Amino acid sequence: MESQKFIDDRTGEILTTIPLSEIAHFDKYDGLLEAGDRCSDHLIQQAADSCKKESFIEPEKATNAEALGMAISKWSKWTGDTIFEAFINALEDSNYHRDRSDFVLLWNERHGTKFN
Repeated sequence: MESQKFIDDRTGEILTTIPLSEIAHFDKYDGLLEAGDRCSDHLIQQAADSCKKESFIEPEKATNAEALGMAISKWSKWTGDTIFEAFINALEDSNYHRDRSDFVLLWNERHGTKFN
């Protein structure tokens, strides 16, 4: 099985060796991120880059947030409930629980949906 060695830039010491199948992201300051965190970085960047190329006249001027917003919109087939569900789950994952609750109350009031 192929593996990746992570080496300290200053000392040349091997910090750890990990099978390639388990690697998605390594941050030299934070170390190995949790499995759920590792899986998203490169995939999200790929989605943003792809959307910029396909959807913007000047892709180099588009921000990742703009591109990802457009990608989520297209992925959800422009369905507000699905877009909103992705949004509130991102808030929850980022520990913005109070903001999430406020948005859910507003959404439910305006749209009659029952998000919890």
